[in-house]
Amino acid sequence: TEGQCLRADWYERGLEDGRDGRPAPWLDAHRQACAKAGVLPDGVRWRAGWEEGNRAYCTPRSGWQAGAQNRGYAGACRDRDEDAFTRAYAAGQAVWRTRQELQRNWDEVERLELELRRAAKDEERQRIRQRLAWLDVERRRLRLLLETQELTRP
Repeated sequence: TEGQCLRADWYERGLEDGRDGRPAPWLDAHRQACAKAGVLPDGVRWRAGWEEGNRAYCTPRSGWQAGAQNRGYAGACRDRDEDAFTRAYAAGQAVWRTRQELQRNWDEVERLELELRRAAKDEERQRIRQRLAWLDVERRRLRLLLETQELTRP
């Protein structure tokens, strides 16, 4: 907003943008937004803050966390050790996907348990129980997988 542009501490804004994994060209977005208010961001201060924030973001630990939370990666670490970051990011994304599979498993169990309570025929109940047993085995497998994946946390 105009007020934010007028009151901005451009170093702090850059620091936050860097820590959030925004790439260096993000300053252009601030320039466009603040041009409407007649404010020109302090690019030198923003860049200094961004560099510090980017250094903190471009670590394997941060990459793993970003992946595990399914946050996007916009290439902000290209000038740092991007390989280490992206390997950790991919490991974190694997954790996120496994957590999603576990959630789908639980959702299916809940749906089938409701269906089981409503089932009128023995054959139908047997089919549902077999599916629930398979989902239980699958849930155990997913939990073990998740435990193993979480060991990759830097």
